[in-house]
Amino acid sequence: MPLGHTVTGGAGHDSHQPQGFVGIGAGLVAGAALPPLQASAAASTATGTLTDVKHVVILMQENRSFDHYFGTLKGVRGFGDRAAGNLPGGWGMFNQPNWGGRQYPWKLSDTPAAGGVDGETLAQCNGDLPHSWTSQHAAWNKGRLDNWVTGVGNTRSLGHLDRGDIPFHYALADNYTICDAYFCSTLSATGPNRTFLWSGKVDASSKDGGDESGLTWESYAEALQRAGVSWKVYQNAQDNYGDNGLAYFKKFTDAKPGDPLYDRGMGSVPKVTGSTPDDIAAAIRADVVAGTLPQVSWVVANEAFSEHPTPLRGTAPTSSTWSTARWPRTPRCSTPPCCSSTTTRTTASSTTCRRRSPLRAPRASTSTACRSGSASASRCLSCPRGPGAAG
Repeated sequence: MPLGHTVTGGAGHDSHQPQGFVGIGAGLVAGAALPPLQASAAASTATGTLTDVKHVVILMQENRSFDHYFGTLKGVRGFGDRAAGNLPGGWGMFNQPNWGGRQYPWKLSDTPAAGGVDGETLAQCNGDLPHSWTSQHAAWNKGRLDNWVTGVGNTRSLGHLDRGDIPFHYALADNYTICDAYFCSTLSATGPNRTFLWSGKVDASSKDGGDESGLTWESYAEALQRAGVSWKVYQNAQDNYGDNGLAYFKKFTDAKPGDPLYDRGMGSVPKVTGSTPDDIAAAIRADVVAGTLPQVSWVVANEAFSEHPTPLRGTAPTSSTWSTARWPRTPRCSTPPCCSSTTTRTTASSTTCRRRSPLRAPRASTSTACRSGSASASRCLSCPRGPGAAG
């Protein structure tokens, strides 16, 4: 979530942003430790510099902020950050205005059950919040950092998960480097942040889009191609949630099969199993085994495994990117793919959604009763995008 503490390599908005670290270990279950690291034969010849890096694999997930995932992690600048500063009036940074009251960050799974759904499921299936350029800058409030509830229109902007909710992510943080002051590239939606990931910039025409199109400046992939550095995008082009940033660029959409820009940037991995996450894992595994893994790779998950909205499902691409083993299939959501706090499928086989009771923050002595807000529409595989669901 926001308050000057944002994402780990993310796309989307500051209140719920994605993770950009490369994953580890497959088949992990709640509470399980990561497998021990094996010493590399090349370690004895390592220089300790960037020249030791042979492959860079980039995975950007969806719409989670640093504090939203790791605000309670020991040793980081999370909710216990003494340098976070104060708000006007002397309030602590995390004691935010809430429609006449005050609201601290609250654990999403502590929300009361609603519509027959328990709090943990509601937390795992938490729906979208507004995260356009306009809504996020309203929350930021010209640097005052005091409008994260009313600017977004929902107390869920202060909702967070913890180790019990996302044990895999905490296992990653325990075993590897985590960047606790890692901000999204632009205070805007998914599209602009993915444009930054693939090219290092946005412009006035693309700063507030959901999915950009027709961009004309040079992408990183083109720069790599020009420099003779091997690269590739691992994706299913028909099932990538619109998250392949190269598809926002005109040269790539105009490219034809046989052109490296198409073959490496727009094509799909082979259909081995018919499951997008398994097929991507199989393609990465095949290239590793064959010794053809590119120097730079991007992995683009499909919607159901993008952590938008389900973090447990999102462990799949994170773990399989490195281990190339089977992606876990243990979401806690009872109604995939329409998995959100505000909608559910009308029947098991339906392609339409109906609204369910909204996720609300629990009452506390420091807050007023929470308000559900109307702009938390779901983004799901079979349902149209609603207000505030642009990325």
